[in-house]
Amino acid sequence: MGILRIATLPFTLLFIVSHIALSIVLIDGILTFVTLFMTLFQLHFHLRQLQTFILKVWMSPLIGYLELFGGLTLDIRGDQFIPNESCLLICNHRSWVDTIIIYSISRQVSSHGALKFLAKKPLLLFPIYGFAGYILHVVLFITRSANRAVIELKHAFESLKTDRIPFWMISYLEGTRRTPEKLQQAQEFARERDLPVLRHVLQPRVKGFVNMVTELRSVTPAVYDITIGYEDSKDGSGEPLPSFTSLLLDYCGGKSRVVKVLQRRIPMENVPENENDAKMFVYNLYKEKDELLDDFEKTGEFKGNRIKWTRMSKKYFFICYLTLLTIFFILVFILSIAFNQLSAFTSTKWNNSNHYTNQ
Repeated sequence: MGILRIATLPFTLLFIVSHIALSIVLIDGILTFVTLFMTLFQLHFHLRQLQTFILKVWMSPLIGYLELFGGLTLDIRGDQFIPNESCLLICNHRSWVDTIIIYSISRQVSSHGALKFLAKKPLLLFPIYGFAGYILHVVLFITRSANRAVIELKHAFESLKTDRIPFWMISYLEGTRRTPEKLQQAQEFARERDLPVLRHVLQPRVKGFVNMVTELRSVTPAVYDITIGYEDSKDGSGEPLPSFTSLLLDYCGGKSRVVKVLQRRIPMENVPENENDAKMFVYNLYKEKDELLDDFEKTGEFKGNRIKWTRMSKKYFFICYLTLLTIFFILVFILSIAFNQLSAFTSTKWNNSNHYTNQ
């Protein structure tokens, strides 16, 4: 452990513990009851608005911390994304940092409260954050059973269509992070089915994408395609850098940890409506993504117009953090008053009952 990490460790631990505590009490605790109340009274639209707002102020301190303390810096090329536009988003998947990068990209167009992820149902049990993702409606959990998953997706997508609140529906079509073992398995799968053999990405699971397009085409004007290019670790492990751990624990000392990104906006009318054609569209898209990463491996760059990326300001970071704390204390205050009123009411009833019993 480096001297700089040791020196900054108390600050790091304070931030981590406070964010976890706020997540437990505010999201997993209080917001759960608020969600039940608003669902009971069918305040679905207002609930979605609240979830969008809370997601922004809940995740912004973490993203800001990784950008300001960890030095995460994005070098983005390609197409400009559009504020308040709903989309289907696909991205290659190599690291936990992928999700952080998508949050950072979405913040550039003020859409960081609009993100929705597809995830396997077992991740609901991930301590603290799994349930928080469910309560905030930021993670749509689906079962491993393909037939059951289709039904669950249809139900989840229906709410996105009726609410008419902008969203980014995000899916890692590879289904898992790329590792040497999984890449080998994916290449064998491709050879057996006469599909393109890919070197830098796993074979996409096309059925999920086809379902998303079928259900959400009418409310998503575009597909956002993100390709992330990491520097590989020089220790021979092939791990992408920077890692989530290094961003979280190692103060950057004012230096930038740069990740290269290519982002493309594909109009929805360019995506075939026919199921088989849509599947081939995805296979070709990932073949092209593989070629882009092949060029990136040689040059360390993506081609395209540079898109301006702005690091989160310290002012916005602290505003979001203080907003979280303010919401937390206000809700605790309201709940304490409600609890005291309930206790007083219960005590009065009990005393009256005893009074009549004694008479």
